[in-house]
Amino acid sequence: MTQETDAIAKRPRTAKGPAADLLDSKDAERVLSFALASAAEISALYDRIDTLERFILTKLDVDGEELDAIRDASSAQDERTQWRRAFVGRLLRGLETELGESDRIMSRSDYLSFMDDLKT
Repeated sequence: MTQETDAIAKRPRTAKGPAADLLDSKDAERVLSFALASAAEISALYDRIDTLERFILTKLDVDGEELDAIRDASSAQDERTQWRRAFVGRLLRGLETELGESDRIMSRSDYLSFMDDLKT
């Protein structure tokens, strides 16, 4: 990554100002926020993955099976697990900031256990 892309990646990804009340229910607002955050993340990832795969397949004369072997490497799995934890954290950020510790559905240790289960 260049310095410019590093700076962009390190910027906080939080909205400024009060949350908009578009729907009648706070729960519906949460679901909509979650869905839109998910869609934005997935769209950005798809674009990056598609670009990289096209580049590799055309410029480096690599076939799809070789890409699959790299994807399945165990070292890459650990990095993906770390990314997945950060991703889910970003998706649930709004809910976590709204809820106090006593209002949470699951404890922090239960959450970490849940995230560990996602590895498999």
